[in-house]
Amino acid sequence: LDNRFYICKVECRTGGYKRRTDFLKGSMEVERKIKLSQAQEVKEFVAAAERCDFNVDVERMNRSVDGKSLFGVISLGLDKSVTVKYLGNDPQFEAVLEKYQS
Repeated sequence: LDNRFYICKVECRTGGYKRRTDFLKGSMEVERKIKLSQAQEVKEFVAAAERCDFNVDVERMNRSVDGKSLFGVISLGLDKSVTVKYLGNDPQFEAVLEKYQS
């Protein structure tokens, strides 16, 4: 069985974010909506993302940037809701996301 072609996915919405579980690969993609209103909030978010050992992407209106890039996240605009996507688990990072959940 070649798991590149036979991936079983389940999507559900719970508590303001979406989880997609990839059963064959054992990974979980999480999507969270947040709103960063000030440069200091962006700085805190990026610092938390940089500590993660997994990729963090931030999207707004079909534009995606690296969540570990201060310039990239600011370029999406302050005081706008953005979607954070990541594959992994880090309690400190998720605490920052909870703080800015929109």
